[in-house]
Amino acid sequence: MSWLEENIKYKKDVHIVSNGLNLYGEYYDFGKKTCAVILSGRTECLKYGYFFAIPYYNKCNILVLDPRAHGNSDGTFNTIGFEESRDVTNWVKYINAEYNIDSFIFHGICIGAAGGILAITLRKCPYIKAIITEGMFPRFYESMKNNLIEKEEAFPTQSLAPSNLYPLLMDNHIFLSVPVHGFLRSNP
Repeated sequence: MSWLEENIKYKKDVHIVSNGLNLYGEYYDFGKKTCAVILSGRTECLKYGYFFAIPYYNKCNILVLDPRAHGNSDGTFNTIGFEESRDVTNWVKYINAEYNIDSFIFHGICIGAAGGILAITLRKCPYIKAIITEGMFPRFYESMKNNLIEKEEAFPTQSLAPSNLYPLLMDNHIFLSVPVHGFLRSNP
């Protein structure tokens, strides 16, 4: 927790209601014009995001989130990024309205990355300058088999129709594989 302790004076507890659910996060206001949104994986809460916030320190404001059905946020099911993409879009709109930030970077881990991609492509989330994805699965079947079925444990995941899981990448969105530090150096 040393990252939290070092940055506690910049921390603001934030809350939105999305799709009837109370969602909670922490916004670290370093006085920057860009906000890095850390989108945690399927079973992580906002504290997991502290590790991924480190490269953005003093380059961006940072938003770490308890996604639906995690930590302090309401919810029963994880929808493997689909409904979470609505929540992410609502967080961006909230931070824009509350703190006048109109430049965002998504840093998504696993299912958080899926939610970020869906927010950009399916929800047309505004103000996004970049998305960085880590640990995404090439096929959901393998992730489900390796992490849930073989281990005989389950985190509640809502079933969705395949058409909801595989939206086409539309418009002029370009996804590049760039190290975080390299992107931040070239886009202050």
